Amino acid sequence: MKLPPKSSEIVIACATDARYALWAAQFGARVQTRRIESGHEVLAHIAETTPALVLIDTDLPDMGALDLARQLVSTNAMVNIALVSDAPRAHFHEATEGLGILAQLPIEPVKAPIDRLVSDLFS
Repeated sequence: MKLPPKSSEIVIACATDARYALWAAQFGARVQTRRIESGHEVLAHIAETTPALVLIDTDLPDMGALDLARQLVSTNAMVNIALVSDAPRAHFHEATEGLGILAQLPIEPVKAPIDRLVSDLFS
C-alpha cells in the first residue's frame, strides 16, 4: 500500500468555528492550519495526504476523539496525532497506549504545548 504524500499542514478536527479559531490562534502564522469538522472527513483527507499533525478536539459530531485516533493509526500509522483531553495523565496514557499519540493537550488552548509541538514537528 502506497502512503499519501506528507504535507506541512496541521489538521484541526473540531466541530465549531469558535474552537477552531482558539486552536489556530495558538499556532499563529507559523504553520498552515485546516479545520475539518468530522472524523469521517478527517479519514477521507488522510487518504489523500499525510498532514504534519492531526489535532483532535473533543467536540466531533460523529465519533469520539479516541475512536478517531484509533482509526487514523490503522489507516496511516505515519500520522502524528495530538488529542485534546482533560483525563488524568495516567488514565490518558493507559487509554492511548500503543497509538503513538504525540501529545495530550488541555481543553482550553494554551500556547506552550503548541510551541513544543511545532518545534518537535518542524525542527
